[in-house]
Formats: sequence, C-alpha cells, structure tokens
Amino acid sequence: MKNFLEIVSKWRLEIIFSVCFIICLCLIALPFASLNWVVNDDTTNFIGEISFINALAGGNVTINGTDYALKNTSILMIFGLAAFILSEILVLTNIFIKNRKTKIILQSTSLIFVLFSLFAFMLCGFCLVSLDLSSFAGEGYLESSTLIPFGATFSVFSLLMALILFSYVFNAKKYSVQEIAETAIMVALAVVLDQFCKIPIQANGGSISFSALPLFIIAIRYGAFKGFIASGFIFGFITCLMDGYGFQTFPFDYLIALSGYGLVGTFYNFAKRFYANIEDPAKYRKMQFVCSAIAVVLAGIPVMIIRYAGHMIDGAILYGLANDPLGNFIYQSTYVPGAVWISIAATVLLLEPVILINRIFPVKKVNNIIENEEETATLENN
Repeated sequence: MKNFLEIVSKWRLEIIFSVCFIICLCLIALPFASLNWVVNDDTTNFIGEISFINALAGGNVTINGTDYALKNTSILMIFGLAAFILSEILVLTNIFIKNRKTKIILQSTSLIFVLFSLFAFMLCGFCLVSLDLSSFAGEGYLESSTLIPFGATFSVFSLLMALILFSYVFNAKKYSVQEIAETAIMVALAVVLDQFCKIPIQANGGSISFSALPLFIIAIRYGAFKGFIASGFIFGFITCLMDGYGFQTFPFDYLIALSGYGLVGTFYNFAKRFYANIEDPAKYRKMQFVCSAIAVVLAGIPVMIIRYAGHMIDGAILYGLANDPLGNFIYQSTYVPGAVWISIAATVLLLEPVILINRIFPVKKVNNIIENEEETATLENN
C-alpha cells in the first residue's frame, strides 16, 4: 500500500493527464456538431446532428431525405485524433526517460500535440459550412456549431491536459523576477505599437507596424523559448482578443504566425561562436555587432516564412482560400514582408544599445540565482 501511494504521489500529474485522456476518448460517443439553416428572415431551423465518427470518416449527413457529403472535416479530425493519441504516448514514455533534456523535449512536443488537437476539432465546425446545400429549400446559409456535450467538455479536459504539460515546461524553464518584468513591459509595448501605431493594409486584417521589435529584443535577451512564449502565447493571445476576429483565428493567425519570432534569439546566440574567442576588446565589439546584425537579418527569412505559413493556413481554412493558393499568397504578401522586415531593420538599428544593455545587465540563470541565495543564507547562518 505504501509503495502504491508513493507511485501515485510521484506520477500524480501523469495519472491525471491519462484520466483526462480517457474521458476525452469517451466523449467521441457524443454528437459532434449541430447543423442549423439560417434563412434570410433571420429564422434558424435545426436540420440535424453529426456524430463524431461520421465527421471523422468524412461520410454523409442526411437532411430531409437528401445525402450531403462532409468535406474538409475528415483530414483535420484524423490529424487531431492522431495528435491527441500521440500526446498520451509521449507522456507515458516520459515516465521511463531519465535524461532531463529529453524529458523537456517530450513534454513540449506533447503540449503542441494537445493544443493542435484542441484547435483541429474546433476548426472542424467551421469546415462544415462547405456542405453543398444548394438543393435545400429556401435561401440562406448553413451555420454549424459545436454541441455543448462534446465541445465544452472536451475543451475543459484538453485544456487541463495542456496546463499539466505547461507546468512541466515552465518548471524546466524558470523565470526570474527580472525576466517577468522585462517580458511584461516589452509585450505591453508591442501591443501598443500593434494597436495604435500601425499602417492598415487590408480591410479584413493585415497591417504593418513595429510591434515585432520589442518581441525580437525579448528573444535576443532570453532566447528562443521565452521569445516564443512572449510572442506566440502572450502577445498573440492579447492581440487576438483585441482584434476581434474570433478565437478560432488564434491557432494559425497568431500562435503559429508569431511563433517564429523566437528564432531571432537562436540566430543571435549562434553568432556568438564567430567572435567569442577574440581577445582584442575593440575587434571583439566590432565583430560582435557585425555578426549579430547578420544573424538578425538572416533570422528574418524563417520568421517571414513561418508568418506566411500561419496566415495562409488560416486563410485556407477559415476564409475559403483553399482553392486559390495564389490569391491567398498575394493577399498575405501585401503586409507580411513589410511587417517582418521593418521590425528586423529597426532591430539592427537598435542592436548596439541592446548589446550594451546585455553587457551592463547580463541575464542571470534562475538556477544560479537560487544557488547564490542558498550560499548567502549558509554563510549568514555560520
């Protein structure tokens, strides 16, 4: 009994995660979505329910004796279900792994899979509007909505699973008070630049601003992971709510599109290899600026590609541009390159002050801070 309690205590989060996973699998037996036909006189007629299995298989739904083919839902649901199952496999595998870095990689990957599955199932409801109901009596449009029994319950348990994985990842990547304060200030500045100091390009979204500049500085100061958290999760979530296009746009238009900002920190740190061993102070500072500037400019390429990918996927799924990839690309090209490269140019111009700040106020690892505090406490006790 004692050994059993020790095991439960040690792996309690993994057990909770697995219980939530089993509950979510059981929810597959519930209806997935309802179909409502909205007529021009604003009346709504309930015309049927779609089961999870039917949507997963890409089958047909019968309305008034007529079969209509489900489109675009099966691929998303297959990938969503596969990612959901893989997240559980990775969590169980994590129990038998002892290497700390490997555990962090598995936990982070599992977190991505859980979030992907959550958003994939949510987006499937929007794909249902592609049903061809031209022969249905009356003029209007199809409105699909996820039913409360499946949507709300699945969201609650999958978000709980995501929070468990978040706790693992953030425990491995501790934040100091300095990092929290700087990140909050820079994200707030990015939000102000994005909302009040921008050039609107498209009526349906898309603008050019310097909002990426503070987020690039965070990545340079604290690395790719914390840069990704600041840009993709915090800044992306806040601007998604403020823009008002709906939370369904968050996964691709914000989370994925802005996730590449952290790569600026990766390229910046990689550039240190080219000047780290220079002993002459003057030459060291010159090469530090040159190598860092080149690294920041090169980072702009993958940053722009990732932004293109996020916005184009969102355009294909939510705005019906799947059959017009060229038009989708042209639309995104009106603002994505300008938004990325104007901030890259500003980062290069301000790189010397950022390097100076890094030199005067170097980033201290949280583990080192804790060790120093413990040493100080020991000396005072003695």
